[in-house]
Amino acid sequence: MSSQVTALASPAAGAGFDARMAWSGGGGRLAPWERWSLTTVDMQFETMGRRAAELLFAAIEGRPSHGVEVIEPRVVVRGSTAVGA
Repeated sequence: MSSQVTALASPAAGAGFDARMAWSGGGGRLAPWERWSLTTVDMQFETMGRRAAELLFAAIEGRPSHGVEVIEPRVVVRGSTAVGA
């Protein structure tokens, strides 16, 4: 294991980034750290993509949107984080 992966496995690390990022790209297998129960940040990519498509189709239909929309990420607490600590 590399030092970076070891740091992610450390109890002191506490959190990782979006669990869906663990895909290895080879044969649909998950990366070696799939078995770790890391607390992650869900960036709501599915919601973001759906909203982007809605805005695109509205713009094509002559209803453009302006400004910034915020889609809040959410913390998914798992075994690497002590709740209430």
